[in-house]
Amino acid sequence: MSELTTKELLDRFIPSINQGKSQEEIEAWEKKREQEEWQQRQLSCGMDSDYYGATIKNLDEKQRKIVEEYIESVKNGKGDFLIILGGVGLGKTYTACSIINELHFGTYLDMPELSLKVNTADRFNSQVNREMLLHDLAKKRLLVLDEVGRYEHKKNEEQDILFYIMNKRYANNRPTVICSNLDIVKFSEYIGTALTDRLRGKSVKLILEGKSKRG
Repeated sequence: MSELTTKELLDRFIPSINQGKSQEEIEAWEKKREQEEWQQRQLSCGMDSDYYGATIKNLDEKQRKIVEEYIESVKNGKGDFLIILGGVGLGKTYTACSIINELHFGTYLDMPELSLKVNTADRFNSQVNREMLLHDLAKKRLLVLDEVGRYEHKKNEEQDILFYIMNKRYANNRPTVICSNLDIVKFSEYIGTALTDRLRGKSVKLILEGKSKRG
């Protein structure tokens, strides 16, 4: 007989734990348990600890409306792309991480780290090859790719990686959040005509404007 997981054990004994409690108390206890479980999973989702507390409540009204609608579409099983564009320090990473925190699932990865992972996977003695790495990212339940198009000298390498991941996720209806400092015209040029055309009608754009929020 296999060992029960912590969640299975908790679920088995929840009736006795909640015995005599009001519905409101039960719901509060379950919400607290879910939050504690998510805090443990945050450690492996890829985002920096600075963003563990990122919340959509801190977004302005216009941004929050777009993000809330996107989150609802993900909950309903849609595989749309959310493209977050804007200059440095406008909160693109914060916004993307707040989506992961709200959904309690997702994987965060910026392009410099992804390039490093790909280069490591290309080594002869690597335990994970390029194909395995990209295939795994293409299957993630929710994927955030940050810093897209930031490094011009890695443009060709990035474009090949992006096309594979975005095309696979598009074909398999996997929700994806893309963050970039590029404006809408340069971003479309960067990802190429084929991807731009595929994302037409299956993507939502959030344009962040204003002055940097960093000191």
